Formats: sequence, C-alpha cells, structure tokens
Amino acid sequence: MRDLTRNGCRRKDSGDLSPERNRAMLHDSDQKRAISPISNEELARIREEAMDFANVGIYRYRMDGTVVFIDAGVLRLLDMEDEISDPSELFGRNISELIQYVEHPRSLRQQVIEHGPLKNVEYRYRTLKGEDRWVYHSVLLVNDAVTGEQELLVLARDITELKKSALALAASEKRWRTLIEGSQQGIMVCAGSPARIMLLNPALLGMLGQPESAWQGREVHDLIGRFHPEDREAALARFSALPETDPGTVRTELRLLDPGDRTIWVELRSSVIEFDGRPAVQTCVTDVTTRIEALRQRQEIEAKMHDAQRLESLGVLAGGVAHDFNNLLAAIMGNAEFLRDGVIGSPDLEVHVTEISHAAERAADLCRQLLAYSGRRKLAKQPLDLNALVEDTTRLIDVTVSRRVRLVRELTPGLPCISGDASQVRQVVMNLVTNAAEALGCEPGGITIRTGTSPMSRGDLSRHIMGESLAPGPYVHVEVQDDGCGMEEDVCKRIFDPFFTTKFTGRGLGLAAVRGIVRSHGGAFDVQSRPGQGTRIRAIFPVSDQPMISRKDTPIIADWRGSGTVLLADDEAGPRNITARLLTAIGFECVCSQNGEEAVRRFREDPDRFRLAVLDVVMPVCDGPGCLRELRRLRPDLPVLFISGYDDDSLKTELADPSTAFLQKPFRMTNLREQLRRLSAGEEPDRGSLS
Repeated sequence: MRDLTRNGCRRKDSGDLSPERNRAMLHDSDQKRAISPISNEELARIREEAMDFANVGIYRYRMDGTVVFIDAGVLRLLDMEDEISDPSELFGRNISELIQYVEHPRSLRQQVIEHGPLKNVEYRYRTLKGEDRWVYHSVLLVNDAVTGEQELLVLARDITELKKSALALAASEKRWRTLIEGSQQGIMVCAGSPARIMLLNPALLGMLGQPESAWQGREVHDLIGRFHPEDREAALARFSALPETDPGTVRTELRLLDPGDRTIWVELRSSVIEFDGRPAVQTCVTDVTTRIEALRQRQEIEAKMHDAQRLESLGVLAGGVAHDFNNLLAAIMGNAEFLRDGVIGSPDLEVHVTEISHAAERAADLCRQLLAYSGRRKLAKQPLDLNALVEDTTRLIDVTVSRRVRLVRELTPGLPCISGDASQVRQVVMNLVTNAAEALGCEPGGITIRTGTSPMSRGDLSRHIMGESLAPGPYVHVEVQDDGCGMEEDVCKRIFDPFFTTKFTGRGLGLAAVRGIVRSHGGAFDVQSRPGQGTRIRAIFPVSDQPMISRKDTPIIADWRGSGTVLLADDEAGPRNITARLLTAIGFECVCSQNGEEAVRRFREDPDRFRLAVLDVVMPVCDGPGCLRELRRLRPDLPVLFISGYDDDSLKTELADPSTAFLQKPFRMTNLREQLRRLSAGEEPDRGSLS
C-alpha cells in the first residue's frame, strides 16, 4: 500500500533521502523546537512599532461620529502629540472636531455602506496647527463586541511627503510643458541610433506645416529633406550629432522649405540633454527670416538713413515755417484788403494791390502744401471726377511746358468717380507731365494724357508696382506717355525711389512723392519704357462706391455788416491787429486779448456784452480749445470762430457743435464776413473750405 500524506500526496520514505539531507532536516527540527513562542503583548508592541515607522494610525468611531478608540499614530497624523500624551483622552470626542478637511470629502460611512470595505481612499485635511496633510484611509465596518452596534475601523497612513513630491513633480512637468508648447522657438528632441524624433513643439510644427503625428518617431533623415539641398548636411549634423563644443556656441543658420516651397531662414542651437533616461540632442529652431532679410538690406538702409533723418527734420521745419508764414500772410492779405478799398479809381495802383493779393494767395497755397508734407494737414478724401481734375491741371501745364511740346488729351467720357484728395491727385498729374516734359528736354516731341477704366484681376494687379496687395475690381487710370529718350530696365525699376534721379539738377523727390500719394489712395503703377522709344507711366485708382456730390455754393452776402462786440484772442500781434481791423471794418467792436487766459478774464467781467468770440488755436498759457471750454461754462450759447495757421484736424470735437466754426489763416475779408454772418444767424458754418 502507498504511503500518503493528509493532502493526498505521496510521502517519500527515508530511503529516498541521502544521509546529508536527513541530518539537515533533523537540525532544522531542533532549531524550531528551540524558538520560544511570542506573547500577545510582545506581538502588539512589534505591530505598534511597525505602524509608527510606517506613519500609520488606527482609530475607530461609531456611526454618529463618536470616537471609541484612537492610537498614538493618529495623534501624530493630527499633529497633537505635544498637547495630548494619552490617546484615550480623545475617546468620546466627535471625529468632526478633530479633522478639518481642506477639500470636503464624501462621507466614509456612506461609502462603506454602499461599497463595503475601502482601501487607500485619499483625504486632504488641515491639522489644528494649520498644516496640510494627505492621508490614505482604509475602512471597514465592525460590530461592537458588547452592544453589537456597527462602527467604522479606519487605518490611516500618512502620504504627505509622497503627495508633495508628486505635486511638485506634476507642477514641474506642467511648467516644462508650458514653456515648451508656448515657446515661439521651435524645439525638437532626437535620440537613438539612427536618430529619431522624440518631441516637436507647436512652433516647429507651424514651420513645417504638418501635425505632430506626421513626424513623431520618424528618423531625422526624413526631416533633413525639408532643408535646402545646400544646407542638408549641416542640418543633419545639428539634429543628430552630439556637439563636441560648448552647446551655447553651436549655432547654424540654414534654409528650411515650408510646404509651399517658401524659404524660411532658421537658426539652429543644439545641446545634449537626458530624455527619458538616455542621452538626446535638443535643438532650438528660431525663425530668423526677418533678420536675414534685414541684414541683406542693411547697406541700403544705412545709405538712406541720412536722407531719411534730413527729411524728418525738414518735415518738422516745414510745419513750423508754414504756420509762421500763414500768420505773416494773414497780415499781408488783410492789409491788401484795406489797400484795395483805398486805391479804387487808380488803375495803376489797383494792379499792384491785386498782384500783392495773388502772390499772398499763392504763398498761402504753398504753406498748405508744406503743412500736408509735414503731416500737420490731414488730406480729406471725397468723390472726384478724374477727367475734370486732368482738365484743370493741364490748363496750368499748357503755359509752363515748352512750346515745342505737343500736349494731347485723350479723356474717356463718363468715368466712374474715385475717392481722393483733389490737390494730391492734381500733384500726381502735374508731376507725371513735368517728368515727361523733362524727358523730352529741348527736343520737340509729344506728351499724351489718357484716362480710362478697366477691371483688374489679381494677376493684372500683380504686374503693377504696389499692386500685389490690392483687391481685384474696377479701377480708373490716368497715364502720361511721351516720345522722349526712354529708360533702361535697371533705371526703370528705380524711378520711384527717393533721391534717385538721372537729372543733373534733380533731387529725386518728384516721382517718389507721386508714389506716396498713389499708395495712400489705394492705387498702383504700371511703367513701360524702352531706350529711344519713350515712356508710359499709368497710375490706377480704385473706383469709389460714392457718387459725386454736386455742391451748390451759397452766395456770399458781400454787404452784410455785423454789430455788437467781438472777443478776439491771438498771441501774435500782427495777425491780431489786422484781424481786429477787419472785424471793425465789418461792423463789430473788438476787445483784444493776448492769450486765452486774458480772454476768459475779460469775458467773465460781462459775458452778455459779447456777440461772439474769435480765438486763435495755438496760444501760450491757455490755447483756443481750453479758452472755448471756459467761455462755454460761463455762457453755453456763445458762437465761436477758431482761426489758425494750421488746419482744423485737431478740432474735431469742438467743430461738432454747429455754433463753432473754423477759418484757416490767411483769410480774405469776404470769408471772415461769411463765417461771422452764419454764426450770428445761427446757420451751419461753411465746412467746405479752410480759408
């Protein structure tokens, strides 16, 4: 019969064991008999030490929250060791009095009832000393041995240090990802052999024009194909080779081709890092296209820098000179008005006075152009008839070009309107014709001025200078063609550059100014020229969707006379005196002030005395707008006329009131009279002209 053990397995008899094995078994048996059993008290002590070492505590409480047991480990978790030496002092307290949850958890009781025993439920609470703790709770339901009442037995393990480390690690990773993904620089990490792409950030993916899935895990050689053929070897060295020099000095500028074959200049900086526990190469990719293009243009920019600074200074000077000259011209034109009345009946003297007035008006127009050049005069756009402007301009040109030049007009009738500043568009026509006449020199020849309209596609516009960014649609053009000497192709490309000229006495600003005007009107150029065959320059302007406004001029009442007292404020003695004389001649009594503060003081003495006020805009102490505000506080219905050597662009808020008007210096008595008449009658002031 076989010898079986209690579990049914065959037991080997002693004959199956070697003598050495038998002796070893007898020795183990003797050792086991020599070990004395551990008492329950000793076992409890060992368990307590182990739990203390593992930061574990046990507590037990009833369903109503009454604590029935708590050990020293829980006191340590609650940070109450210094206050309570014997845990039994907390018996009978409610558990809610001992634990202040930072994030209020779901009830342990409810969870145990619903799901049974729980393990490692994370809780975050604040101790009575204000320190945050994270604790794992393992909970089960037990019954009281005496009453049979259900109670919760909780094993609490402190994981605060582990949790803080995990939170710090997560915060570090979040910061790292934020820096990588939010960086404007492209960043790529390559590792392995052969080198594979491990990471690409959004900035680099934007340069490549493809999603991350298209590149993740691919070999670096696949990316190298996106570089310019001449730069691929250098790119491969940067992406995959471990630099031997200091990473901070490894910099390479290469050409990267985007999906549209547009060249992007990039700067590569490589460094060795550890990525996922192994060596890797991190490469920062910076788009430096703008910088490279700037470097290419540096010489040209430096060459023009001096001229640009000179132009800026000239603009500031022009604005100031124009303003001061307008004040001088105000005195000249005002005195000419009085001279005209005194020489009536003397033809010889009338001629001289008329010449003085005409010269002053031409000087005033020149000052307005200076103000526009300096940026102190805003160009007002309105619907314009290009044919009418060409007619008006060429009448003036007829008397200035050589008699050997045949000036022919071929104007297409019924042209749509364009939106523009009349004086500026006239300057375009004038400069183009003047340039064509200079191309003819002293030789006889012809100049033809044509107008027309045509729809322009995007392809048509791309062949025009400054036309690439314009919208397709209908355009109106004016072109000037001459049969002069023509130009070489390299000269033709530069005729609109500032300071470029082929004339001995030229300054190279005429066509540059034309280019600026056309650009500000949303237009473009087409230039056709060949040596010996003449030149044709066409300027195109977009068609305006606003109709021409037929303006009906209100007849000026030349014999109107005012009455009452006018408050006049002007810091310049000459313009102030002549304006006072003009006001007196119109019929007003005039009270003069040297600045706005003095004017307010005089007005405050008797506000009802004054019929209206005439204020210079630019004055020391208190300027015109400031004076207006003070006067209107004292008398809101006071009519006010602003006068200035500048234009009215700075007075938009003030001129929104119909009881406020503007007149630019220098002005004629008829214009002053008409504005005052309208203000006195409560009519809308004339906004159509500045003087």
